[in-house]
Amino acid sequence: MKRSKMIKSIMIASSMLLLAGCATTSQQCDPSNHDVSLMTKLSCDTSGAYRSQVDQREHQVRLDQDENALFQQVYRDIKAQQLAVQEDLNVQREKQQALNDSLQTLLTRLKARTGEELGLQHRLNDLEQQLNANQVPARDQTEMAEKQTQLAELEQQVSRLQQSLGYE
Repeated sequence: MKRSKMIKSIMIASSMLLLAGCATTSQQCDPSNHDVSLMTKLSCDTSGAYRSQVDQREHQVRLDQDENALFQQVYRDIKAQQLAVQEDLNVQREKQQALNDSLQTLLTRLKARTGEELGLQHRLNDLEQQLNANQVPARDQTEMAEKQTQLAELEQQVSRLQQSLGYE
């Protein structure tokens, strides 16, 4: 009799654990939340919620790395464009096009990602307007000096945008 009661108790406890795994929410299964009970942690672990959050965060890190690489490409293209201002006009146009392409790729990706974040959308729009204004090649030394100033401002705007997104 005692043995059957013990088996019955174990079965009840097992079924409660199984049901507890179904009753956990994603907020309860946050791996950084240290204030949850052992049962909740166990149910989160067995339900795969922890793994799901880790996978989601790893995916976000990969996206952030891709965007950071785009930022770095923009910086390289800005530097190349700054040097090209002093080079002949054809080389300058090629490097200007490379800068425009990489910056447009970055802006398109960030606009798609930010969605409804109004402040960030305004920054992206300002950056895009500056990109459009910067597309006219310089014809003389005075315009080259203005172009250098515009490129320095563009670099600062890209840097502020990168910092506001949490990239370094």
